[in-house]
Amino acid sequence: MSLPFFYIPHYNDGQTEFLLDEDNSRHIVQVLRMKPGETLYLTDGNGQLLTVAILEDHKKKCRVQVVSATRYPRPEKEVVVAISLLKNTARFEWFLEKAMEIGVSGVIPLLCERTEKAHFRQDRMQNILVSALLQSRQTWLPHLSGPTAFDTLLEKNVIPVNTAGGLRRYIAHCLEEQRLSLAEEVRASSAMCADPIRITADPDAIIRDAITPNAAITAPASPQTPLTGTPLPEPPTPDTSSPQPTPVLILIGPEGDFTKEEITRALARGYKPVTLGETRLRTETAGIVAATLLCID
Repeated sequence: MSLPFFYIPHYNDGQTEFLLDEDNSRHIVQVLRMKPGETLYLTDGNGQLLTVAILEDHKKKCRVQVVSATRYPRPEKEVVVAISLLKNTARFEWFLEKAMEIGVSGVIPLLCERTEKAHFRQDRMQNILVSALLQSRQTWLPHLSGPTAFDTLLEKNVIPVNTAGGLRRYIAHCLEEQRLSLAEEVRASSAMCADPIRITADPDAIIRDAITPNAAITAPASPQTPLTGTPLPEPPTPDTSSPQPTPVLILIGPEGDFTKEEITRALARGYKPVTLGETRLRTETAGIVAATLLCID
């Protein structure tokens, strides 16, 4: 059985012992009934995976000792999805959960001309991402920006990834104009650079599963809830001799799509117009399809 998996917001390199917060301590001591000497995983969502042993099983201030620390590199494919907020908040929360599981690097909630008034609670949204991080047993937490106006994103180009090596920009829309197939774009891009680290999941199956949620999210699971599952693999060693994929930003519009004027302004800023398929998708579904195509090879 693999070790329980917890999230801590910060870790300073070189720390050998520290206290866990009350929520984590309570889960470890009162829910899992773990005792001194037992081990578990901690991640800071910034690529760090710690194996720690319990020194003191205090229900409010559990003390642990670092047994080993492993640094996982950033995902080779850095994908940022800028997606309109939705009137139905539960649908946006569902998107966040699935996008985290798929492995996006960042999410930018967009305020477009047709975005309906939506309430955005940053703390709740962040908790949903952390819960999904634990569920999928990953070590990199996507950057969640605050709500950003469409024109602000175009003009200031505030992207939560390193764009020194360039940035591929796409805008997905439904107007009957000349558009590229995002799937074809991904295939063409993959052919241009060797990808030494492959994900063997079936993209079609992931999309099929993702677009059929069992139920709307009504409340985020506790970010501290421990999860068990397949042990994490050893961190891969990137092949620095091969060209690395260029980070990607894709814009997903609101219910009713982007306006023609918004699309025109995006194209003037170098965004490529793309289609996600033959059918018209809900905003949150379009976000998941785009994330899957861009993250999973």
